[in-house]
This record gives sequence, structure tokens and C-alpha cells, in this order.
Amino acid sequence: MKKKNLSGNLPPKEVYEWMIAVLFGQRPVEDLGEIICDSFLGYGTAAHEFFRNRAEVAEMVHIQVDQLANQAYDFTRKPIAERLLANGTVCLIVEEFEMYMHAMEHRLALRLSTLLELMDGKWRVTHFHGSTPDSDIAEEEAFPMEGLKRKNEELEAKINERTRELEIEAALERVRSRSMAMHNSEELVEVATVLYNELVKLEVSAFSVASIVVFDERNNQQTVWGARMESEFLEKSLMPLLGDQVLQEIYDKWQSGEAFFSVRVGGLALENHKDFVFPTAERTELVDLALKNMPDPTFFNCAVFSMGYLELVADRELAEESASLLIRFAKVFDQSYTRFLDLQKAEAQAREAMIEMALERVRARSMAMQTSEELREVIRVIFEQLKLLNIQAEHAGIVVDYKPGQDWHFWVADKQDIPARITVPYL
Repeated sequence: MKKKNLSGNLPPKEVYEWMIAVLFGQRPVEDLGEIICDSFLGYGTAAHEFFRNRAEVAEMVHIQVDQLANQAYDFTRKPIAERLLANGTVCLIVEEFEMYMHAMEHRLALRLSTLLELMDGKWRVTHFHGSTPDSDIAEEEAFPMEGLKRKNEELEAKINERTRELEIEAALERVRSRSMAMHNSEELVEVATVLYNELVKLEVSAFSVASIVVFDERNNQQTVWGARMESEFLEKSLMPLLGDQVLQEIYDKWQSGEAFFSVRVGGLALENHKDFVFPTAERTELVDLALKNMPDPTFFNCAVFSMGYLELVADRELAEESASLLIRFAKVFDQSYTRFLDLQKAEAQAREAMIEMALERVRARSMAMQTSEELREVIRVIFEQLKLLNIQAEHAGIVVDYKPGQDWHFWVADKQDIPARITVPYL
């Protein structure tokens, strides 16, 4: 772009606009030699930006233009004042800018006060002062006391929120780790205990009972691991899957796919429900104490997973934060229960393989018999295979030559590992 010749007839506003174009990289930095006097004195918006001559302004402009070169941004301008002073030899221009940086989605407010002086028939910039408004200063203040207090409170709240989130993640990870460390399906109760203890430590909510409930739809029952808030362990018990209004409502809501729901029960309906799920004759000491301390009305707060739900029994519906936390724990337990089912399936397959191997050993020894006396060895193998299958037996026997109304003849093996032939008289 061709440089304009400042011959004294260029008004101060045009000189000012020229400077703005240079500051935002729309004209070359070298143009400052035409519009800013060498004895310039002024401030930028940064704490270190104090300019004592034109060269220092040019250095700042180079940095600013380089930063903006690869940035998508917009800025809006709001003229505040334009005044001629000192018999028309000095011009004051005050303007506000708002820049929006697209990549950072950040808005930056700027204020710029500029003085131009008529020097040797030409208008030149002799001073500007850039600043950003301090949002921490309240309208009734001169110094940012309340604003800083508010900012500190907001920062503290964010720190507390982040700390809480880290605590929750650590708790969930402990449940995941215990789940992944399971070697057999019987360890699921230990995972459930870890989950329960983590909920208590997080003080998710005040509750009278916490339970992990797993549905067994085929047998119309549900397995419940439950504990009172003061307990350090879970007690396992069985409840009907359906059968009263409360269980039906919980089951229907579980089937609906809601991540969290709360069922309110009170008065006679609550007493009938307690008697139905845990008949008096079947109550343990822990269950009896838990039922006795259930509030009236009771809220069954349930977070759903694929095969059941986590439940906090309380005197009110859970707050949104606590409900959200319970949902997260339910998702983690769902992963644990999936691993439990995988282990259970693997154990069943391994058990079936062991049974087949035991049967094959008995078949092989039977087929190897040369005389009837070798039944002694067959019964020995049978007894050994029963022990390997963890079938606890005192004796194992084979009846031979059975005839109704006559003496019984046995080959017997026992823990003494001395197979013997025994005759039991008919009468």
C-alpha cells in the first residue's frame, strides 16, 4: 500500500487511524516513522510495557503483529471522545475496543487514550496509554477488595470441586482394581464390600441402609448385600424378586431404563413390605436392626446397572450430586458383575472338564480289570476322584452280586486308603 505524505493537511483523526492500522498489522510497522514522534512516551496494557521512544513502540508492535498473524480474531470499536486542546495544537482521542480470539474463545476489553500534537505543521502521536478494565473492582469500590474476595472464593470452590472429583475417581478406581483382581466368583462379596466402604468414605449421603441388589429372574428372587451406615461389612441375604407393590414398582422402574429413581413408601405399606421381604422367622440380627431403623416414610434411592441396582435407603430422595455419584458407582459395579459372570462361566466349564476327566479315569481303570478282585482298585480310583472334585465323603462303595433278599457284598474305599470287601447280612 502506498504511504500517505503527511504534509500538514492530514487531520489528527486520520493520523490516529493510521496508527491503529499499524498496531493491528494492517499497515507496515515502518509507517510509525511518519506518525509517531521520536520523543514518544506512553504505556501499553502489559505491566512491562513502558515506551520512552518510537523504537520501543515499534518493538512492541512487531511482537503484537507476530502474535496476531496466525490468529482468527474480530474486534469492535467504541469511540468515547475526540477533543482539540491547547488552542487546537493538541488532540485527545479516547476509544474502547473489544477483541474476540476465536481459537481460545476469549474476549479481551481494551481502553486506549491517545494524544497527538501539531509539530512542524504535521500531526504526530506523542503519547498513548492502553489499559484493560479490572473486573475484580466492584462499582462501589476504588480498589478490588470485594472483587478479589469473590475471585478467591470462586477459585477455592473450583479447587474443592476438583479435589472432590479426584477423590471420587480414586474411589472408583479402587473398586475397579478389586474387581480386576478377582480370581473366582466368590470374591464378588469383597468387591461389594470395597464399593460400600468407598461410598461411606465419600459421605455420599446420610442413609440407614446401603445395598447391592442383583436380580435372579429365573428363580424369582434377588440377592442382596446390605449394611447399615455404621457397619464395616456386608451381609448377604435373599429376597423375593416380586410379590408386593414396592418390589413391583422398583422392578418396573428398573426395566424402564432409568439410570436413577427413587421410590417412597410409608405407613402400613412400609410395614407390610418389611414383613414380606424379610419374614420375622428369617431375620438375622443385622437385618432386624436395619429394618427397625428404617425411617417412615422411607425412600429407596436406586442407581441401575444391567442385572440390578445400588440402593441407599434414606429419609429423603437423594440430591442430584449424590444421585449422580451413585450412578457412577453402579456403572463400575456393572463391570465388576460382568467379570463375576465370566468367572462363574469359566468355573462351570472347568468343573465340567474335571468331572469328565474323573469319569475317564474310572472308565480307564474299569476297562483295565483282568479279575473281579480288581474292583478293589476301581473303588479306590472312584474315592480319589470324588476327593479331587471336593465331594466330601467318608466312604465310597460298589455293591456286587446284588440279589433281593440275600446278603449284600461291597467293595468299600475310605480315608484310610485301604479298599476292603465287606458283606452285610440280609437279616
